[in-house]
Amino acid sequence: MKRDKSGLNRLSLLPSHHNHAIGEYIAIELEMDQLIVFKKQ
Repeated sequence: MKRDKSGLNRLSLLPSHHNHAIGEYIAIELEMDQLIVFKKQ
């Protein structure tokens, strides 16, 4: 499993019409209209 630039692994479950292998690296591009953040408690 590859890590992102921050050093974290990201696990994603998503439907796909492509036949990806388990553990295969895929690129995911997010399209967001709004971002809501909260203070760390």
